[in-house]
Amino acid sequence: YHPDFNPATDAAVAFTKITKAYRVLKDPDTRARYDLMLARAVGTHRSNAA
Repeated sequence: YHPDFNPATDAAVAFTKITKAYRVLKDPDTRARYDLMLARAVGTHRSNAA
């Protein structure tokens, strides 16, 4: 997906998303905050579905 090697018009957008995700996943503190946010969102969704 790197825009230097992929001529597709959406390659830059995809690469930006991948880069942002990598930055979250590689940093333990940022990853922990993301995991907590995700767990809260899933918990809220499940309680609203019942």
